[in-house]
Amino acid sequence: MNNGSYQIIKTGKDSSVSDNCIFWGNGFNRALYSFEKQSKDCEFSWDNLLAGLEKKFGISYDCRNLLTLEFERMVYEYLSKKAPSADDVYYNIFDSFKDELRKNMSDISFFSKKEANREYYFYLLEMIRKKKISSIITTNYDYNLEFVIDEKFRPSERLHQKIEEKYPCYCPFPNMVHGIEFYHAHGQLDNPKTMCLGYRQYSIITAQLEHDLVYGRDRTSDGNNINEQEYVRNARKKAKNHKPSCVALKLNGIIPFNTPFWGEKFFTSNVAFVGFGLDKSEMDIWWVITFRAFLYYVNHDNMRNKIKNRVVFYDLINCGKKCNYDNNNKPIGLLDKANDSKIGFYKLLASNHIDINLHPIFDDNEYDMYYYGYQDILKDIYMNGIAPNICYNEILSYKRS
Repeated sequence: MNNGSYQIIKTGKDSSVSDNCIFWGNGFNRALYSFEKQSKDCEFSWDNLLAGLEKKFGISYDCRNLLTLEFERMVYEYLSKKAPSADDVYYNIFDSFKDELRKNMSDISFFSKKEANREYYFYLLEMIRKKKISSIITTNYDYNLEFVIDEKFRPSERLHQKIEEKYPCYCPFPNMVHGIEFYHAHGQLDNPKTMCLGYRQYSIITAQLEHDLVYGRDRTSDGNNINEQEYVRNARKKAKNHKPSCVALKLNGIIPFNTPFWGEKFFTSNVAFVGFGLDKSEMDIWWVITFRAFLYYVNHDNMRNKIKNRVVFYDLINCGKKCNYDNNNKPIGLLDKANDSKIGFYKLLASNHIDINLHPIFDDNEYDMYYYGYQDILKDIYMNGIAPNICYNEILSYKRS
């Protein structure tokens, strides 16, 4: 890949943005489950969830398909057999599928409450206690992490009032837990209408994100009577060469940042992806990533100077039995340990203005390595902030020796 195609960003620990956000993936739940059960067969993985639905509803499951599309296909196969007459039968089936999800996730809450596993979350809790992070975004439906932070946590009535009536699966607003903004980007277990499982729902979230980040919100909240769409319309009338987006106008101080929502965190906070695979089905997250990269590289409205936050993808590399270290005890040669698929993925991220931070894991015990690997990542963020450990241009120019 030609490095000259991209603006090489400066890496290190000197991001001028002080607000930090962790994007918390299902990898943490799966690692804890594997550690406790000493088993790789995680019951609440997407694959196992859909396989369980296959048995319960007597429908086929094809693991080769994109999971969100396969979910839709399974629903339609079930509908075709039942010959439904009610308009809402589709959503009733969704509720049945979500009940299965609830049952399959019950173990993880129990494991998290064990005193022996408090160390698993130690550095996250320390970051919260010392106010080193201000928000958490997760695509997990469960409240496991909230209960780890606050044993008395209860889902917020205020949040329920804020859920979109027209598109309930779009949940942009946070719960507040010990002063932390907590976003469930794909919905919550206690409110099945919010849960995003199928391709249609991911498409709705993507469309709403584009609406809010490009054109602005027209709704009011928290007593704030700002109509963002009116600001955007007026700015676009005055623009000559391009049509400015709402988030660009906010970053330039023309529109005030109103009620926070998770899509804006990719522009206002340093974001750390941890335990999150970012696979092809996460179309809403990919849209925000590519939109941010577009604004940065096109550089309308001085976006290369205004987008000052850092987005870092943390990943674990299986080094087998050993790893090489430099004089500062930092692992080296991790890219050489990654397979070709991962290298291509890292280059895709780097070209979309995403930094990379890699950590080694060792296969002495295949059931424990991710458990300790994620602890290591959280310790790194606690000690060093959200920052890459591999230079941006090193990723783009990497070739197998």
